[in-house]
Amino acid sequence: YGLTDRGGSNGSGTIFEYDVSLSTYTKLLDFDGSNGSRPKGSLLEASNGSLYGLTQEGGTNNEGVIFEYEIGTTTYTVHFNFDSTVSGRWPYGSFIEASNGLLYGMTENGGINFDGVLFQFNTATDTYTKLMDFDTEGSPHGTLIEASNGNLYGLTLLGGANSAGAIFEY
Repeated sequence: YGLTDRGGSNGSGTIFEYDVSLSTYTKLLDFDGSNGSRPKGSLLEASNGSLYGLTQEGGTNNEGVIFEYEIGTTTYTVHFNFDSTVSGRWPYGSFIEASNGLLYGMTENGGINFDGVLFQFNTATDTYTKLMDFDTEGSPHGTLIEASNGNLYGLTLLGGANSAGAIFEY
């Protein structure tokens, strides 16, 4: 399963499936703006069997969405619409599912400092929680990792000693 950043019938990206054994490509969903647009990163197959992802644009506020694609039923659901100052905007990267069963991600912009946010999403309760607003070390990009110490680590494009980005720990 994968994502395209653009293309599809609306030019806003797609969710697709590729069957390696048959060498067949199947488009599963066209993003259309209202359901998200320009997905970034990869899909995550969570422990509940569904695929989760982020779009950088689209949704109610045109600032990105958290979505779920259920493989067995082919059901697509938008679970959260980003809204800039409160929750961040323009998610960039992929989700990780941490050892506590929660999904974690980042936005590259928005939040109270407009430098991005770190957030978690609980698939069981359908709940978004902002964990922190970035400030001087802002504009996080990429995907978080969970280290053996249980902490999350990631990268920013801005900030740090040389104003060229930083490694952060949460």
